[in-house]
Amino acid sequence: MPVSGIPDDRNRLKYDFTMAAYYELRTFIDANLILHPSAAFTALMNGLNALIEQYNTLIATHATEPEPEPTPPVN
Repeated sequence: MPVSGIPDDRNRLKYDFTMAAYYELRTFIDANLILHPSAAFTALMNGLNALIEQYNTLIATHATEPEPEPTPPVN
């Protein structure tokens, strides 16, 4: 069982659901950007792209950091 206490299959289902919702939202925003071009949709798209870049940088940073030393038990 993972650290979260939620079984892996349930985590996978939540991940799949979240990703499907994300792609549906992106499709909606892309369509509206094409059908109704406006500064608001462009700003929204730019903001989402900036958040995605920040998230990817965060993940890449954590992947290269060494694991912290375990805390010794208190006696």
